[in-house]
Amino acid sequence: MALGALSTVMRLPDRAAGLPRFAVQAVHRDTSLLALVLVGVHTVASVLHTFVEIRWIDAVVPFTGPYEPLWIGLGALALDLLVVAAVAAALRHRLGPRTWRVVHGSAYGAWVLAAAHAVGIGTDVDRTWAWAVAAACLLVVAAAVVRRLRAGRRGGAAAPVRPAGQGGASWAP
Repeated sequence: MALGALSTVMRLPDRAAGLPRFAVQAVHRDTSLLALVLVGVHTVASVLHTFVEIRWIDAVVPFTGPYEPLWIGLGALALDLLVVAAVAAALRHRLGPRTWRVVHGSAYGAWVLAAAHAVGIGTDVDRTWAWAVAAACLLVVAAAVVRRLRAGRRGGAAAPVRPAGQGGASWAP
């Protein structure tokens, strides 16, 4: 999340961690795909695990299950928004820039909901280290989002990546 927020405020000649903008965006895209796969594994494991009853429908339709409907529902809603953001990324070349930005922005909501889901139903929430990790993630993402919002107000957002054939890259970050 933080890398995605920061990659949008980098100008083309700028570098982050010694990497050019296209490399930072490739890392953002690849880590986002990895996160989507890990969320999928988490979802499948949660449904297949027999310790508590979580049905397939509970994993995708928020607030319908018998077990911890609020916390599982927040996770399901986060999953739904993450899938929407991933589909928007895959279809970026077919969406207008404004539509893509709004729909892809659902990833921010997914992150907040997933964090609430983790804190509300996580098995390690009674451990100090879990709260330290959650706080560190919250601070890093909040700082990146604040930086992104400040850059956007000053007109410091990066130039958009144009589709192939229009003088831009052929990939969608």
